[in-house]
Amino acid sequence: MADYKGTAIRQIRDRVGRGRVLLALSGGVDSSVCAALLAEAIGSQLTCVFVDHGLMRLNEGDEVQAAFAK
Repeated sequence: MADYKGTAIRQIRDRVGRGRVLLALSGGVDSSVCAALLAEAIGSQLTCVFVDHGLMRLNEGDEVQAAFAK
């Protein structure tokens, strides 16, 4: 697992091909890491939808949206 990031990105590109991906992003560790890997692997083929599950700290939803706005 010396190059997990590189391996994951190659696997994502192979699996997605020219398709598109829709990701529900809650701001938790799992969805955030997934979003970061997908964004690097497939860029504009990724669409993230922010899901406010109602259990966030004050202003945390705005922080998550700002962090992933690009």
